[in-house]
Amino acid sequence: MNNTFEEIFIEHCAPLLAGIKTSNLFSVKYEDYNALYEKIVILNQTLNKKDIYIRIIKKSNSSNSFYLIFAYRKTKLSERVNEKLINLFLKDYGYSKCKDLNDYLCILTEKLNSSEAFPHEIGIFLGYPLNDVVSFIKEKGKNFVACGIWKTYSNKNHYEKVFSIYKKYKDLYTKLYRNGHSIEMLALAS
Repeated sequence: MNNTFEEIFIEHCAPLLAGIKTSNLFSVKYEDYNALYEKIVILNQTLNKKDIYIRIIKKSNSSNSFYLIFAYRKTKLSERVNEKLINLFLKDYGYSKCKDLNDYLCILTEKLNSSEAFPHEIGIFLGYPLNDVVSFIKEKGKNFVACGIWKTYSNKNHYEKVFSIYKKYKDLYTKLYRNGHSIEMLALAS
């Protein structure tokens, strides 16, 4: 069964919609870029009122029409990139001239589109703990203590609970959407 864009969005962004996660990243196969873009414009018209923004940040280089979609809570993500330690970390990865969130997202988008590999600092934009992002880079993705939405290098029990909560929201929001709740109804204001 082919899921609609909205179903894929709900499945991947339920914790974001619920207000317990800053952002999400997911890929979607869509044959018509203009139709996908229009769908995102319409969703943004609805969700921007609740501080949720969606943007296409990468199109696959092959002919298979896959797009990488980034959805985020603008205020929370702006605050995150401006946290002192996070800001210092990002400066070391090429974000030293950023003045606002859009600057950060433009550089991230450029990096994603200029390489097949994900820039490791993407974890910062996805709300992963700074310690886990730094440890992932240092350990080259190995020696983690738990793996869920990201690889964590400390607080195994805590993050396993967090991963479980995210899954519960995914299941709940998917069920609610299939039972007639709109994305706007499911999106909690920040």
